[in-house]
Amino acid sequence: MTLIEWMQKGTRLFGQDRKKWKFTCPKCGRIQSTKEFLAHKGEGVKPDDTYLKCASRFDAMDARCIYATEEIGSISPVIVKVNGSRRIRVFDFAHAEN
Repeated sequence: MTLIEWMQKGTRLFGQDRKKWKFTCPKCGRIQSTKEFLAHKGEGVKPDDTYLKCASRFDAMDARCIYATEEIGSISPVIVKVNGSRRIRVFDFAHAEN
């Protein structure tokens, strides 16, 4: 999937505001949004981490999953093509609520 296709899918599911986009951790199933990650901005967390790292790693009350897409043997199901030939693995979008 190209970056444009991925962005279009996110917009179709959750609207233009990327802070409201939701993703599912492929390891533990946690559903997370960028809004949740912004609460940890002072800890070096970036908004793009929303689709690259499980939010549990930043949640002291729920540190059961520390999965990140850069791990060897990544299980992230979606591959996005960026800048021509570069590919990155990202979390899948969560199902949109009706």
